[in-house]
Formats: sequence, structure tokens, C-alpha cells
Amino acid sequence: FVYKRQLADLRKVILPLMNMLNGLSNGRYSIFDEKCAIYARDSYDYAWRVHELIDTMRDLLTSALDMYLSVVSNRMNDVMKRLTIVTTIFMPMSFLTGLAGMNFSQLPFHSDVMFWATMALLVILPILMLIYFIRSKWL
Repeated sequence: FVYKRQLADLRKVILPLMNMLNGLSNGRYSIFDEKCAIYARDSYDYAWRVHELIDTMRDLLTSALDMYLSVVSNRMNDVMKRLTIVTTIFMPMSFLTGLAGMNFSQLPFHSDVMFWATMALLVILPILMLIYFIRSKWL
């Protein structure tokens, strides 16, 4: 952003200079002779090249900034994908532990069989999800 601002400031300086040199080279001011007009034309050409160079540099800086923002966005998307996978793995486990931890006497979770079935689900479900994510090439 600093370089773009500096180029904009330089462009603000070069445009009035180009207008003045253009007026000198066209003979708009009668106090200068033909030799002065030739030098003014050369100086105008140099100023025009600098102006074009400023525009080129501004375009290059814009492209570089867009590329940097694209890389940052891709990194953030990768992090978000991994966080989503972790959340997807732990969400069913949280549901199962919350359901099994309820303190109601009518629920059938007070037996040893249901305890071990819940533990098996807590182990098997994340493993199956990891296998699915690996086969889908998300991990």
C-alpha cells in the first residue's frame, strides 16, 4: 500500500509537469525560442515515459497485491477446512456423550452393555469418519 501511495503521489507531480512541458514545446509561450521548445519536447517525452512507467508499476503492484491476497485466502480456506473436519469428527462424539450422560432412570443407558456400546461408538465413529475424509482426499 505504501508503494501504491508513493506512485500516486509521483503521478500527481508528473501530470502538471507534463502539461507545462507540453505548453512549452507547442510554442504556447512566446518568451521562449525554438531551442527551448526542442528541449521542452525532449523533456516532455521523458516525462511521458515516466508517466507510462508509473502506470506500469501501479498495475504490477496491483497484480502483486491481488496475488498476495489470493495466497492468504487459500491458506485461510485450508485452515477452515481442517477446522471443519475436526468439528465434524467431534460433534457426534459430543452428542453421544451428552445423550449417555443424562440422569433419567427410564433411559436404557444404565446397563454395562449400553456403556460399552457407547464407548465402541465413540471410538469407531471418529475412525470411520477419518477413513472417509482420507478417501475423499480432504486430509
